[in-house]
Amino acid sequence: MGLGGGLLAAIFAAEAFVYGGFLIAFAVGAFVMIGLTARTFGKVKLWEFCLATLGLTLLLLLLGFV
Repeated sequence: MGLGGGLLAAIFAAEAFVYGGFLIAFAVGAFVMIGLTARTFGKVKLWEFCLATLGLTLLLLLLGFV
């Protein structure tokens, strides 16, 4: 559970952005829980996780995968 958790959170965030407000609460919950898990068990720094999630979200949106 390292920065791959950032990809999972990015997928949820990108879907929430594309489909409007329906999935925003789910995306925020997934981001927080995956971030806590990555921090606790993966020894990932919080700023690394946030930057990875932001970068991957932007990449998914730019490439049009969602």
